[in-house]
Amino acid sequence: MLAFTRAAVADLNDKARGALQEKQWLDQENIIRAGFERELMISSGERLLFRQNDKALGVRNGDLGTVRAIDNNQLHVQLDSGEQVSIPKSYHAIDYGYALTVHKSQGMTAEHAKVLIDSKFWDRHLSFVAMTRHKQSLKVYADKVNHPDLNALKQTLSRSITKDNVIDWPLDFATRCGFDPDKLIGRVVNHLAGVASNIKDKYNYVLNYESHQQNQAFQKLEQGIREKRTIIKETVPDKAAFDQLKKGYPILAQYEQAVEQRKKLSGYFAEKKDKEIRLIVKTMIENKTLNQAIQENILIYTRGYKLI
Repeated sequence: MLAFTRAAVADLNDKARGALQEKQWLDQENIIRAGFERELMISSGERLLFRQNDKALGVRNGDLGTVRAIDNNQLHVQLDSGEQVSIPKSYHAIDYGYALTVHKSQGMTAEHAKVLIDSKFWDRHLSFVAMTRHKQSLKVYADKVNHPDLNALKQTLSRSITKDNVIDWPLDFATRCGFDPDKLIGRVVNHLAGVASNIKDKYNYVLNYESHQQNQAFQKLEQGIREKRTIIKETVPDKAAFDQLKKGYPILAQYEQAVEQRKKLSGYFAEKKDKEIRLIVKTMIENKTLNQAIQENILIYTRGYKLI
């Protein structure tokens, strides 16, 4: 079973364990062990997830296993890889392994997978990972509060998020999957530094052609402003004149405010603000009168208004 949030995963684990106890598929004798985030009741037959590397014990972060016996508070576990390990009471980085977060499931495969869409903030990346873990069957579950119909569910599962830098998402994703971010950055930063700009341009082009075209047009407008600025004598910036320009064209102030707000946002709210900014930019590009005013007041604009 897979879900996005830890809260949903914890709830699924508890429900799964309760169902197994009712069917007597777990041993009736339990011991209490300190787990990764809470105390766990553990029986023979229990499925466990290991959350921390320990070379001495022979376990790695993300390993799954089944408790075969409990002896003097030691857990004798058979890992899914086939290895037999003994886990002492001092090792606390364990949790139930009936359900996992989507990020933790990266790289795993199972015969059957059941995916709970536990949030309306899913996106296409989560969907891809969650729905490629199975070999034989896949079942998807969603609530009708966040997804009243099939179209709403499709929209959630295919939602796209473009961050400020296109390399943020894979790096963030790799880190949440258990990779050492420092070592990971050390390996790829030189390569990414050379191609990140090109990747971002192509990424924007594929995901949102219209937005890409608008961005290109706005960049062209900025370039024209910069070129004209180099051939005009510098003058003392006139803040009053710039404020007057914004007063005559409120959309400049609206754009300025939206950009400042965007800097403080992330995730769903950042994506929403990005759409708002794109609409403002489109309006600015299509407004010939505004463009003419900018050209006529080039120094006021470039010195009074910070371009992005």
